[in-house]
Amino acid sequence: MCPVLSLGDKQLHYNHYASEHKQTIILVHGVGMDSRYWYKLIPLLTDFYSVVSFDLQGHGNSTSGNEQISWEVLNEDLLSLVAHLNINQFHIIGHGLGANLATQFTYSYPNLIKTLTLISTIIYFPEDVIEEGLLLRKKLSEVNSLTALADYLVPKILLNSKHHSDEELLYSSYQMVSPSLYIQYCEMLVRNALSLEQVSEITTPTLILTGEFDAIFPPKFTGLSAFTFPNNHYIVIPNASNGVFLDQPETTANSIKMFVMKDNPIPQNTFDKPTNIYLEKMGRHLNQVIQNGIININCTLHVQLMDTFVVRKNNEEIVNGWNQRMAKQLFCYLLVHKTVLREQLCDDLLGEVLLVDAKRNLRVYIYHLKRLLNTGMTKFLTTDKVHIFLAGNIKCDLDQYLCELKNLEDKEPDFYYAEFKKVLKNAPKTIMPGVVDDWALKFVMNIQKRIIEVAEKLALYHCERKEYNLAADYLEVVMHYEIVEESTYEKLIELHTKMNNQHRIDYWLKHFQL
Repeated sequence: MCPVLSLGDKQLHYNHYASEHKQTIILVHGVGMDSRYWYKLIPLLTDFYSVVSFDLQGHGNSTSGNEQISWEVLNEDLLSLVAHLNINQFHIIGHGLGANLATQFTYSYPNLIKTLTLISTIIYFPEDVIEEGLLLRKKLSEVNSLTALADYLVPKILLNSKHHSDEELLYSSYQMVSPSLYIQYCEMLVRNALSLEQVSEITTPTLILTGEFDAIFPPKFTGLSAFTFPNNHYIVIPNASNGVFLDQPETTANSIKMFVMKDNPIPQNTFDKPTNIYLEKMGRHLNQVIQNGIININCTLHVQLMDTFVVRKNNEEIVNGWNQRMAKQLFCYLLVHKTVLREQLCDDLLGEVLLVDAKRNLRVYIYHLKRLLNTGMTKFLTTDKVHIFLAGNIKCDLDQYLCELKNLEDKEPDFYYAEFKKVLKNAPKTIMPGVVDDWALKFVMNIQKRIIEVAEKLALYHCERKEYNLAADYLEVVMHYEIVEESTYEKLIELHTKMNNQHRIDYWLKHFQL
């Protein structure tokens, strides 16, 4: 019978494998699992350490309380267990989401943790990946059972499915967790993970273990965590999947023991001074590259140039500043050209100004635009001595539309009717409103010309089928463009003549004469 710790309206079941050794290891299982799956690892550790395993709230034999699941609640559960067992300091090992809990606890109570070991998890969860993952798990949990989810995950946790006892153990663990509680764990915890800046503040010696054939978090992903923890050691366990302690318990145990039994698990200054300086700088640089890259990916610039001009940074609109220091013209120019030479930009935007004055003015304009677009480590506008360019995650409606327009080149409506119809349906009446420089007018005219070609192809397609009303409708979409030629007016008037639509004939004759 497992010991029980009563915590108000919930009970925490745990096992304490006490020994003569003073140091203690606490094992934290992943969501959907329970402490039973440590059964291969525990005997390999108790020769050197006291070991504690426990069931998270609502898992295994532990009950859940009325409080909503959060990192703070789970931290308090573990803190209460540590106090109950009179443990002063310990080594903490977590698997999956249990590894994220171990990280959270280490961040909150660093003085209690001697070493941190993370098994088969990632520290950074991109928002879109989180939502897709939650959607999949919700879908697999719709029938009031986690069996479908277990069918999906168990083969990924175990490398060797011949170990039927391990399969049965994992399936039984999932069956003991309510689907609603499982989803609550995923939603509340993954969405509120530590930031990379917070993780980089954890100086506790950290061991990161991953399976060579992990199908959930492959080594190339978990390896990125090594650059986030400043005091880390990274090991790939051969011939193992996500549950390395089930696939390769001896190798896993040896890796843990070699790491935690050292007085200083990650020795410093083992190389000569120049090498240490080089390695330290390289580590800082790689960590900064990863963190800056993640920050830039997460920060998105949404731009609308079709029939309006709207710029949103992470869904917050940048309202002010566009009518100052040529900000709108400069930004639109860069959106179209991506990377430009300073002199070329001066010619196209400031052609009437002497080059020396134009370059000086341009520096002022760029500084103003940077203040609008860049924040902290997020740099959408970057410059060097020669070039000016936009970078980062920029999504522009006009870029998407131009891609769809380009895909119709050398194609006919006979085989791509839906695509032609979509492009014409979404055709903008205006592009980059308010930007009237020569380069912009030429750029817009070129787009309008291509849209007119799409309209004429669709009109011809319907004329051949004597569907004159549809042919006229598609031509009328583009008639407000100033570059529409006389021949297009004649085609439209001819179509309305065939339909005896005198009202539209008079309208377009008058419009053409204007």
